[in-house]
Amino acid sequence: MKPNGSYPFYKRTAMAILFLCLSLGMAFSSQAAENASAVIPNAEDSCFAFTDARLIDIMNRYISFLPESEKNQMLVTSILNNLNTIGAVQMVRVLIPFIAIVCIFLIVLIFLVLQLNGKNKKIKGLLSQKNEYDEVLSSRAMLEGMFDTVYEVDITNNLAVSPACYRIKGRLGIAENCTFSEMVNAITDQTTKEEYKELHRETFDRENLLKRYAAGDTLRTIDVTRKQDMVNYVWNRITICTYQSKVTDAVKAVIYVKNIQEEKETEQKLIDEADTDSMTGLYNKRSTEKLVNKILEKGNPGEDFHAMLVMDIDNFKKVNDTLGHSLGDEVLKSVSGVIKSCFREGDVVSRIGGDEFLAFMKNCKTPEAAIQRAKEILSLMVIPYGNAKITLTPTLSIGIALYPVHADNYNDLFIRADAALYEAKNGGRNCFRVYNGTETMRSSEP
Repeated sequence: MKPNGSYPFYKRTAMAILFLCLSLGMAFSSQAAENASAVIPNAEDSCFAFTDARLIDIMNRYISFLPESEKNQMLVTSILNNLNTIGAVQMVRVLIPFIAIVCIFLIVLIFLVLQLNGKNKKIKGLLSQKNEYDEVLSSRAMLEGMFDTVYEVDITNNLAVSPACYRIKGRLGIAENCTFSEMVNAITDQTTKEEYKELHRETFDRENLLKRYAAGDTLRTIDVTRKQDMVNYVWNRITICTYQSKVTDAVKAVIYVKNIQEEKETEQKLIDEADTDSMTGLYNKRSTEKLVNKILEKGNPGEDFHAMLVMDIDNFKKVNDTLGHSLGDEVLKSVSGVIKSCFREGDVVSRIGGDEFLAFMKNCKTPEAAIQRAKEILSLMVIPYGNAKITLTPTLSIGIALYPVHADNYNDLFIRADAALYEAKNGGRNCFRVYNGTETMRSSEP
């Protein structure tokens, strides 16, 4: 059996009341014993003997559950002395009114404690809700200084009722009481650029958010282009952070939106500077290899047909030595402009060396298309350069390799096209050659 101190107060009080009820029952049984003595001799004495022993035991148990204090100890001592002096039955008769008052007091006290406990829980709940709301307001004020827009949404209940949500709903022309899912669909359809719509919709889909939160994925960031003020597209970085409310247990989210247009423009400028030739504006050798490999990796050798043209300015050293490097640079710019003008926007055109250029024709379909392009370039090289003393008209030599006929990767295509180029050089320059796979070249004049 547990010691008294190990029971909670309300359990000890309840057990004390139970023993009091038993005491009262035994007291009433003593009255029955007195009535029986009138009929059966010595019945009362035998009943009293039994009742005294039981009541003393019951009162001892009851007393053990009372809270310890100086007054309680005095009361205990008095009760036990009187029990030993006048007998348990007589003492219980004296104590019945007192015990009844104590029981009523204890019942009222327990009721008040339970009421206060319920009110305390309610007050704690309200304080927790207020603290959470204060944290949201404080965080919102801080985050609005760091981000352009901060949305707060209730994912579990599909609600979007923060001030920023009402503002975007007004701009989109949708109902203020629309759900979070409806708001996401409207933002995706009306403001997000076509190529980012699927990513935007998948990221903010309500069911996906709940699944990711359950899996422990509480933070996600995407970069998309959306209309600013419903007019011009700008880059936005959107971060969504999900969490569970301490008050309602609902899964909620804070969505941060930041305009990163300047950052993206700077990033693109650095990429362009790293990937392009500073003099001609064409792709450089490194970026060309990367772009061509990407095209080939995504392609299908059984269906796609591409062409690589490697071009070199004939006798460019003579141009530099005769006209000077300054005019030589002008020749490079002019030739690069002619070459670029002969290819489509999706083709890769680059300067891969001092006077060497490369063009990769995507999906040219037939070898004749690449040959026709080479003839067009050679026909346009009729611009004279010079000074008062001398004039030169630069010419090109061109080598052609085909995908997948001659090779199925960038390096091998370049080797084949470069071999065809030097065959054109050896064949008299100002012409092109197509690699035929046997280290011999088919000659064609412009």
